[in-house]
Amino acid sequence: MNGIQLLNCLKASTETRHISVHIISVDEPENDTIQRGTIGFSQKPVSKQQLDDVFESMA
Repeated sequence: MNGIQLLNCLKASTETRHISVHIISVDEPENDTIQRGTIGFSQKPVSKQQLDDVFESMA
């Protein structure tokens, strides 16, 4: 299972659709990926500061 498949499973279930998802990938996001319910996207490599900022925005 890849990350997009996991995202689809999470968002399809009423028990897990509330979970916030931020994608971190080497690849550019597909346009519909953000529309599937992610709260953000970061392209690798990601610095510690960028991760801190992501986690801060999710708190």
